Amino acid sequence: MKQLSLMFALLVAGVFALSGTQGYALVIDEIVVDIPFSFTVDNTTLPAGRYVISTPDSMEPKLLELHQENGDLGVLFLTEDTPSDKTPDKSELVFNRIGKREFLHQVLEDGVMPGNQLLEPRAEKKLEKEVTKGELHHIPAQRRARR
Repeated sequence: MKQLSLMFALLVAGVFALSGTQGYALVIDEIVVDIPFSFTVDNTTLPAGRYVISTPDSMEPKLLELHQENGDLGVLFLTEDTPSDKTPDKSELVFNRIGKREFLHQVLEDGVMPGNQLLEPRAEKKLEKEVTKGELHHIPAQRRARR
């Protein structure tokens, strides 16, 4: 299943690359964050824990990798540029809380413009229609040099 998700993400990244879309969102350094709740990235639900976000080497810059710091769990996901014209002054993750579920919405890196906004998964869209509009909240993160 993980291999199938990776192949799908690479296929979609290739389509984006060939489509000529403008956008250069990427994570320059690694971003490390302690997430105190379970959350969904794309269509994968991950447990609370300490996570690292980076751009995989030699890959599409809109493709990010999020994995537990101990390397146990991880997921690749596509992003687009954030709509904001403001350069972030701190690194943080933005989550969309809908009911009792948390969806990763944006990855912002201190001083890096534009930020990364995730493509909205079907489950998130469906919940917003059924339950209520989501509530955005921020979790602080730290930058560290790539290892």
